[in-house]
Amino acid sequence: MGAAMSNPLIARSIKQQINTASGVISILEDVSLELKVGESVAIQGASGSGKSTLLGILAGLDLPLHGKIWMNGRDLTELDEDERALLRADQVGFVFQSFYLMDDLTAIENVALPLELFGQANAFSKAEEWLQKLGMGHRMRHFPRQLSGGEQQRVALCRAFSVQPAILFADEPTANLDTVTAAAVLDQLFCLQREHSTSMVIATHDRALAQRCDRVLHLRSGRLVAEDQA
Repeated sequence: MGAAMSNPLIARSIKQQINTASGVISILEDVSLELKVGESVAIQGASGSGKSTLLGILAGLDLPLHGKIWMNGRDLTELDEDERALLRADQVGFVFQSFYLMDDLTAIENVALPLELFGQANAFSKAEEWLQKLGMGHRMRHFPRQLSGGEQQRVALCRAFSVQPAILFADEPTANLDTVTAAAVLDQLFCLQREHSTSMVIATHDRALAQRCDRVLHLRSGRLVAEDQA
């Protein structure tokens, strides 16, 4: 599939359902998406519309009921869990609303952890470089509980970009931040994205954040529609 080789992420006809006591609920229905190199795409939708579910499937954290996903030419639906984990480690970065830092690790240890887990040399020196770059050098020996929300999200950005991902997935990355802090964090996020030509998919309720992306898509009734069709 030629397109799958040229774009870092392609999804075709994704469908997902969940079984509940009251019956089957359709979450995603015939979702297709192509993400270009260095492109940023925002996905908006009401709470419960399936944005986080879609991000998890696109990142290979979960498999769809039906459909295909190619990440840099590899079909995620044909890989087992271990193979998908290795591909994510090599290709993917994550930024979440709740930061998901390890409470018992310092900032530098949190950033160095994924580098160490996959055998990268000089993990701590690389982690320090990233923390210095985002203005967190003076806080790198602090634990998450000693950091503000904005500082924690900056550490999370360092952790995500330190592995030099081809694709970054962000799920409501500014939802726990005040307006001023959110704006500063977003400036850094988009600066890093442009600098490293990282492709990015962001699920967000934040209209201002969405408008900073190259494209805005809306998830409605399980389907993605473009901004001008929403």
